[in-house]
Amino acid sequence: MDKSFYNVSIEAKEDFMKPFLLKKLVPVPKIEDHKIAVFIGPHPDDIEIACGATIAKLKRLGVQVHFIIITDGQGGSTDETLTEEVLISTRSQESMAGATVFGVDSIENLNYPDGGIYEVNGVAHKLVKRLIALKPDIVFSPDPRLPSEIHPDHLKAGEAATLAIYISQYPSVMKIRHIDYDIKQFQSIPPTLAYYYTDRPNQRVIVTDKDCQMANQAILKHQSQFQESSPAWKSLNQYLWLRRHRMAGLFHRMADGYRVLGPVHQHCFPEINEY
Repeated sequence: MDKSFYNVSIEAKEDFMKPFLLKKLVPVPKIEDHKIAVFIGPHPDDIEIACGATIAKLKRLGVQVHFIIITDGQGGSTDETLTEEVLISTRSQESMAGATVFGVDSIENLNYPDGGIYEVNGVAHKLVKRLIALKPDIVFSPDPRLPSEIHPDHLKAGEAATLAIYISQYPSVMKIRHIDYDIKQFQSIPPTLAYYYTDRPNQRVIVTDKDCQMANQAILKHQSQFQESSPAWKSLNQYLWLRRHRMAGLFHRMADGYRVLGPVHQHCFPEINEY
């Protein structure tokens, strides 16, 4: 260490050492070290847009991947000639097609109405049952505390996922909330929580050109939202390229960023905000 360090005040040393030592003692779990991942998406295309390259990498590493989509996507069009039933069916098929690009292990839609007209507790209770059944060691969801986010589905998806992770660890809480579950499937170890669509990432997942190309293929399966020649796709593609390069920094070409909380960070551990 530079000798000048010994000349600074005790307070300055403490400020320096506190986050450094805690991060060494209680590190953020590495995303790629997990074995079973559940991705929770507000709409049929959000998982692919936010995490597509990461999913491609995780599948390449042999990770089991499951998609859970909260809403049916019926609000995802400005075309007044489309009926709700047609759009819901279309977006369901697009979801399956996008998931197939990655070869995910399962995909399901909770079929809440697009636009946020539902209660977080109800969504969380359904997610609890799925988390107990799937036994993920990491769960991805939107960051419910993103200051700029105004879409109710994104905010509620993050809130419901966060609440579900808490509830799923306590049989007594599930009993209080009248949530039926299979006791044989219960496990008491909470999963890691990884927020996407976040402004405070603390971990990067380095991805390859091939991972990004696979993500693009999956996004383009959502043809009701994006077509390869459309201005909407060109703008999104450029944004994703810029975001991944910005997240990677100087030494890597591309990366996805996440706000990751290990089990120990999820309760009474405010220092994680210094990591």
